[in-house]
Amino acid sequence: MFIFFRLFLSAFLLVCVNSAALAVNATAELETLSGEKCELKGAAQQSQSSVFVDDRQLLCGELVVGRFARLLFSENSKDTGKQQLERAFSAAKAEMLLNAQLNCEPERYLPRDGEIVLALPCRSSTDGWPTLLLAQIGGGTLNVVQGPASAYPALLSALGLTKDASRTLLAAEVRALWSAPIVIGSQVDQALIRELWSDARLANSRFAYAEAEQALRRALDVQIRIFGEDDVVTNALFLDMAMIVANLGRFDESDGLLRRAAPIIERSPSPAERARLATYRANISALRGDYIAARSEASDAVAQWRAISDARPVTDDTALARGEMAMALNLEAFVLMRSGDTTSANVLASQALLALAAAPATPVWWRADIMGVLGETSLSDGRLAAAETYFNTAIRIRKDAFGEGAGTLRLRTALARAYQAENMNTNAIIAYREALTLARSLPRDSLPFTDEDLIPLAAAVVNYSADITDEKQRQGLFTEVFDAFQLARKPGRDRTVALSAMRLSSGSVELSALL
Repeated sequence: MFIFFRLFLSAFLLVCVNSAALAVNATAELETLSGEKCELKGAAQQSQSSVFVDDRQLLCGELVVGRFARLLFSENSKDTGKQQLERAFSAAKAEMLLNAQLNCEPERYLPRDGEIVLALPCRSSTDGWPTLLLAQIGGGTLNVVQGPASAYPALLSALGLTKDASRTLLAAEVRALWSAPIVIGSQVDQALIRELWSDARLANSRFAYAEAEQALRRALDVQIRIFGEDDVVTNALFLDMAMIVANLGRFDESDGLLRRAAPIIERSPSPAERARLATYRANISALRGDYIAARSEASDAVAQWRAISDARPVTDDTALARGEMAMALNLEAFVLMRSGDTTSANVLASQALLALAAAPATPVWWRADIMGVLGETSLSDGRLAAAETYFNTAIRIRKDAFGEGAGTLRLRTALARAYQAENMNTNAIIAYREALTLARSLPRDSLPFTDEDLIPLAAAVVNYSADITDEKQRQGLFTEVFDAFQLARKPGRDRTVALSAMRLSSGSVELSALL
């Protein structure tokens, strides 16, 4: 009975101590180096089987910027204070860093007299922002707080630590934790850059390139103001801008952005940044029509992504690398297809589909892109049924993700070309009409059609009109083709039409004349 009472009393005192510590954390004044007010919110007691006693969000300026947690740990009477903290933090680090996507430096201690506080300086692997974890043992639990470097005073207060120094001294103290210089920006700026960058990438995926350029330029303005032009993340934004302007046909500008970004990204310690640079180079070469360079660059990108995805142990970054490798494989397949090697292209696109299946967190429309290439290779091999299945699947995925946008229209015209290639001219004309009707409701700068996309429509009309005796009806069909070509978007149109006409209308005087 006495033993039971003593255990009960110990447990009761532990809860009281922990509750008192929690009360201090909850009522402490929390703020960032720029003076933004912060708070701990969302206290949720975990189940008895969990190592978490408490787990809450850190909000600054109404934005979720970090996390505070108290975790149980097993004590060892032989450990010193530092040994106990290091062992407890080592056991809990995986829980705290789960899905955090951070690149961290070695742990070190805060330079604070009489207080043992472990610091883990990191950078976000997505945007490079400096992120800090602080850990201390107190009240019978391991107390850990995570947040951006700019929230350093709030992180200290959340642990119940004094912060008597001025903001200038605190900023110097937190900067000294990183081996390389860091720039401290506000949470509002960080959230704005992330939101604009995400908007730009989403618009790019919808082929809304003008919209993507506008959002990315705003993100770059904020990023450069805080980090300057030589930062790795700034140059990652330059890479995205290079892709966007290349899609708009401004290749001189795209090349300039690549030259500007490449030296800094190639010096990056992140292999993923260098692999992404190789992928972007290949994409831009393919857009330019330089398939020899694109094939070599795409193959290099695949090799780099494969090395990252095969790394052990498996992390969120390696899983994401599988998805990036899948898209590099698909790009290489596309280039091979355009070069006439449809058999090899089909093999690589099939490998890309398998690789993407092992990366479930990737955007759903990436699968549609691979299906589109598989549809093209199947069509080139004379397998219309397979091509139709691939194109229709890709159309459904794209439509579910974006509606009847430019990406969906591109796939609809690919399906129409498939019909025309098999001399199913009526089906081809109907499919083209559906795509063109939808296209007229979209912004002009988002349309994906090139002249070469639409030349099969002209061929289908010429073949179909051969049996039409009504001259007025024939001219109506030819006018329909003329109107369709007004929706095409490609620099150097006259040269493109001339070259395409020579290649695709050989043996058909009427088609050549129509083009």
